[in-house]
Amino acid sequence: MPYASIDDLINDVASYYDDTDAVSIGIPSSKQARYLHYAQRTSDEISNYKPWPWKMAYEDITFTAGEADLPADFANVGPNGALFDPIGEPWAEIDYRNMVAILAAGQQQTRHWFCIGRRQQTTSTGVGDGGALGGEVRAIMIPNVNETRTFKIFYETSPPLLVLGTAIPLPESFHNALLLGTVAKLQEGKADPRDIWRAEYVSALAKQVALLMPLASRVKQMPLSTGRRMW
Repeated sequence: MPYASIDDLINDVASYYDDTDAVSIGIPSSKQARYLHYAQRTSDEISNYKPWPWKMAYEDITFTAGEADLPADFANVGPNGALFDPIGEPWAEIDYRNMVAILAAGQQQTRHWFCIGRRQQTTSTGVGDGGALGGEVRAIMIPNVNETRTFKIFYETSPPLLVLGTAIPLPESFHNALLLGTVAKLQEGKADPRDIWRAEYVSALAKQVALLMPLASRVKQMPLSTGRRMW
């Protein structure tokens, strides 16, 4: 069933785990933090389990001298992501090492390639892998594009953070899996030999895969009349 907030989920976790009415007796802050820890681990596991449609986002990014900052919630491009230039052409992702070799060669490239790498941060933003001035941050790179150009990136977002007093940042259909997975991890933590919670958690995830992931028979390439090589 869907939960209105993280707190409601934690109350049910306590009820199942401690076999008591958590709403009536209240949950000690130390236990609440422990339950939230396991809920966060489960949420991360669910988010990273598949490239779910709800994980995908898109944003405009501006390249300057062949480099651009990534969105703050960027995880990776992933199998369903893409990078499109200003005229809608898709660019192909390559390995960071190969991009460095291309840049080191200094030869003009006509192929549409990009990579995810790291670069020195020039401003202090507090966002990304290195928020301090002078630290390294993840960045996206393309070769031989020295002028400023705006591309559109379609990407997988990072797992959301669970915060008490706020709504659960997962679709409602995943709330039951989040509950089952959290309790399963708590049971594993106390060496409970029963695997019923884990089995139900895996079953709940499998149902979501069947409902949300693309079918093998689904058309993956749009008609040419809609644009250039759009997948």
